[in-house]
Amino acid sequence: MTNSLKRFTIERGKWYAMEYLHGDDPDAVFEHFSPIYVFDVVPKKSGRGYLDLDFWHLNYPLGVNRKVYSLRTLHRAVSCLVSTRADQDGPAWARPTVIIKHMSEGWLQRHSHLALEDLEREGRNLEKMK
Repeated sequence: MTNSLKRFTIERGKWYAMEYLHGDDPDAVFEHFSPIYVFDVVPKKSGRGYLDLDFWHLNYPLGVNRKVYSLRTLHRAVSCLVSTRADQDGPAWARPTVIIKHMSEGWLQRHSHLALEDLEREGRNLEKMK
């Protein structure tokens, strides 16, 4: 029997749910949740799961919302991509974990003040500034 499910793939011009976890102390883990709009995703073709992700970080608390992260894929499932920031200093075990998954209305209600229709409208505006 073959599995007809495809592994999670990030596509340009789409909104995703991002969960960002950082900290090596279990009692002091920084957790941040944000919708992200993907401008570009560039696999590094190293065979080691590296990619550059150019995106709009909607819930970024301060500063510039447009970000580029270099990520290393740790796990690519049907529902999400689990990665670590490859562009951060320090040992690999201390780098932030970035989980990217499909956007859902429930996730959006828990982590943002916007509805899916608002994101679609915002995405069209972001494409104009690209």
